[in-house]
Amino acid sequence: VACGFLGNCDFNNALVLAYENIRDILDGKSPEDATAYEYGVAASCQKYVDAIDAGQLPDKTDWTNYYGRMIGTRLAAEVPYNKISPVFYSSTDTMKLRWGSLQKMESEMLLRIVMNEDPIDSFDSFVEEWYASGGDTITEEVSAEVAK
Repeated sequence: VACGFLGNCDFNNALVLAYENIRDILDGKSPEDATAYEYGVAASCQKYVDAIDAGQLPDKTDWTNYYGRMIGTRLAAEVPYNKISPVFYSSTDTMKLRWGSLQKMESEMLLRIVMNEDPIDSFDSFVEEWYASGGDTITEEVSAEVAK
C-alpha cells in the first residue's frame, strides 16, 4: 500500500504508486492496494475528462486532481531520472542552532530571484553568506559524520 489512511507511507514511491492506482482505476481496473483516497481522486479525474469531452468547463478541484495526478505525477512515474539518495539523515550541533535561519535566508533569496527583485547572479553572494553564517561548519560536520 502506498499510503494508509493516516500515514504509513513509503515516501520513496508513494506518489508513483498512487498515480499507477489512479490510472488503473480510470482504465476500469480494481487495484488490490488502492485506497479510498485514490478512488476519490480517480472519480474527480473522470469528472474532469467527462466535462472536457462534453465541452464544459470542469470544476477547479477536478482540474487540479487531473493535472496534479495524471499529468504532473505521470512524469515521476514514467520519465527516467537519476535518483539521488541523501547520505545523511541526522542533525549536527550547528544544524540544531542555525538550520532554521539558513533555510529562511535561502527561501527569501530564492523568492527575490523568482520575483525578479534580485538578479540570478545574486545566488553566488548568497552562497558565500550561507557558508559564513554557519553553512561551512554544517558542511564540515556532515562530512565528518558521513566519513565515520
